[in-house]
Amino acid sequence: MTSPRLDALLRQCACSTAPEAAFWKGVVTNLNEPSPNWGLDLHPDREPDSVDVFIYLVDTSSLWLAGAAIAPTQLTALQEEHDRQGGGEGAAGSGDLVLAAACIAAASGAGDAAASPEILAAFACAVRAIAASQAYAEAREHECPLLGNHHWMLLLYRLANGEAVAAIGHDDEPYHGMLERSVALECVQRMVEEDLGSSDAAINQAVKRAGGVSLAPELRRLKIA
Repeated sequence: MTSPRLDALLRQCACSTAPEAAFWKGVVTNLNEPSPNWGLDLHPDREPDSVDVFIYLVDTSSLWLAGAAIAPTQLTALQEEHDRQGGGEGAAGSGDLVLAAACIAAASGAGDAAASPEILAAFACAVRAIAASQAYAEAREHECPLLGNHHWMLLLYRLANGEAVAAIGHDDEPYHGMLERSVALECVQRMVEEDLGSSDAAINQAVKRAGGVSLAPELRRLKIA
């Protein structure tokens, strides 16, 4: 069975509550060998076949990319803390995203994707922004048993007026380990296309207010609605 056909079958059965769901979960485990993490590993005490959450920081102006693996409980704890404080995405959540944008811009500007104070600060802000987001709340509410490894992307947009804003993207591919860089960049392209291609998207509106956005050559063909 080819990989695309397997992907289609998994997505069809992913949210099934029938007994075959357990069977297909075994298929995923057996056919998808763990891939090595090419970014920071902040979840070193994982058990074999444990579930991870992967965070990717992306500067869309240069396609600078950094990745990290964390324990899902880290996001859960931050979301619960956020809820206890009474924050909403329109309040503390948006503030977390603004701070994340500034930290990602600083880390990207340094030009290094290896561990550094700037990178660690950017991931710390990114994790808080994700945990406070409506997208994360919805992902937890509708989480499917087969799609355990979640991939979250913080996309930095450098606007024409000098501002930097960020958007959150999510992908729930049923693979162990980080996405290969080429696959991660395919996800980035799709997410940027969605951010720019919808007139209702916050990024689209920010780009229009700023008079444009700086994009990497690979993304410049994408149209702004």
